[in-house]
Amino acid sequence: MITSDQLDQVCGRLVNRSWARFSEGLKAREVDDLLVGAVIAAAVAQGNALVDLASGGSATPSSITSSTRSTRRRGRSSP
Repeated sequence: MITSDQLDQVCGRLVNRSWARFSEGLKAREVDDLLVGAVIAAAVAQGNALVDLASGGSATPSSITSSTRSTRRRGRSSP
């Protein structure tokens, strides 16, 4: 039979693991935001312009166009 103390320990481990997973996800989203920002900054430094950036939560589609050439690049960032 499982005692109340054992159940408390299991519950405590589950809560701790839940917070750890939340923190991992938060860090991953922050890294993703930094990476997208760095790509945009690098593209602008090369003479391109950001035409469109949309975020639906699961992926970030973007369009970057060159101001000197008539080229357009599309990309997608996902978590």
